[in-house]
Amino acid sequence: MKKALLLLAAVLLLPMYTFAQNGWELESALPADSSVGGLHGLAFGGNGTVWGGPYFSLGPGNALEPDDRINPVYCIDPATKELCEDVPYIIGVQTADTLLRFGPITGMASDEDGNILISIHGYRPGPDGATWNSSRAFVVRVDPATGEGLGVGEITVMRTETASHAFHIAADRYGDIFYSAVFPGQPIRMMDSSFDFILNVSENRAGFARTITAFTDENDVSRVYQPSNFVTEFIEGTDTVSVGGRVEVHEGDFIVGFEALDTLSIIGMDPGAATVYPGNGVLFTSASGSGNNPEGDPERWDALTIYGINVKGADDIEVVDQLAWDQGDGDPFNPIYRAMAISPDGLNLVVGGFASTAHIQWFTRDEPLVIETSAGERVADLPQGYNLDQNYPNPFNPTTQISFEIGQSGMTSLKVYDLLGREVATLVNSELPAGSHSVNFDAANLASGTYMYRLEANGFVLTRKMMLVK
Repeated sequence: MKKALLLLAAVLLLPMYTFAQNGWELESALPADSSVGGLHGLAFGGNGTVWGGPYFSLGPGNALEPDDRINPVYCIDPATKELCEDVPYIIGVQTADTLLRFGPITGMASDEDGNILISIHGYRPGPDGATWNSSRAFVVRVDPATGEGLGVGEITVMRTETASHAFHIAADRYGDIFYSAVFPGQPIRMMDSSFDFILNVSENRAGFARTITAFTDENDVSRVYQPSNFVTEFIEGTDTVSVGGRVEVHEGDFIVGFEALDTLSIIGMDPGAATVYPGNGVLFTSASGSGNNPEGDPERWDALTIYGINVKGADDIEVVDQLAWDQGDGDPFNPIYRAMAISPDGLNLVVGGFASTAHIQWFTRDEPLVIETSAGERVADLPQGYNLDQNYPNPFNPTTQISFEIGQSGMTSLKVYDLLGREVATLVNSELPAGSHSVNFDAANLASGTYMYRLEANGFVLTRKMMLVK
């Protein structure tokens, strides 16, 4: 008998929810033409604009650059829901003396400053649209107000001598970037905001995975969600049942590493788009869209439906929201979801499809989605009296104060690490009485950048990040 994953039984019993759009209302479908077909990424800029990128190239004779072959990334004005007037699209960014031309767009995200991150594979190094090199892969940072490039990182692990891999990206509120290949299976990797590798989040994955998203809570614990078409086997009565598609969850930080929370795998989905709700980390993901069949698993999830899922703990998930593509007056489009983003205030959600005739649907709500967050539950699991405050001031130069509280006396350590996980300072390493404590950290000998400080006391661990700006 095939190996059975009994721990997934509780997830498989997740009931079907039949509530309506839960506050989401379709505001518009945009633009009216099919110029944004083949979407493989959407992201909100810090100025409110929406940026979207297609995987497929527009060949010579296209409406934007008739004499060229391009992979445009579009800017959409939130007020008019049309292409931005000043910078309607970009086809590359300036790097030194050359223009880095975009190849197929494979993923998009927004960083901690509201800039747009774009992952691409393949590029054209000059104005000749016939010049093509498919063995390079990059992450590009773009200013959403001007379309100008703010940085480029070449991702060498996403290429071979003759080809590059499509890969997707996500970013957390500190600028750390998570990335993974669509196919073949590779680890989820983590890099910092300068595009420097930090660590592997996961082991090699089997099968396709067309999206990734991440969320870091107020205690600096990160969760990385990666939907894939991995097949899960489990016992149902006396039979072994195979279900395709699941959402894998990895939790941790760059100091202690990440743990795969297999019991939280949400199976029966094969999503091609996912994002997290700002503030509470609710996972929004579609029931289908990884392959070219948008039907999903109708016995567990409604096809073409986007679910808001609160992952609260082991074997404990809750569907808290739901919406779907609005067919309107007989809209014939059957979306393969491949792009999704939520605005920083939580009041706007954009969804894009992969088909060449697709468009974007823009949903709005009057009030933010409020739930009991998973982060709140993790804090509640700590005994009363344990707390690690955000350092003050933050950012700082060169000194800052760190305050914390422990619920009972015991051996206590407070250490500072850089983004490579190297210990750079030990502030406390001794027996402390129960109660509140405060220490000063002098970083005069350290370089500007982001650092993690980590409190360990009586078997409990709390971490936070701080920024040194000189």
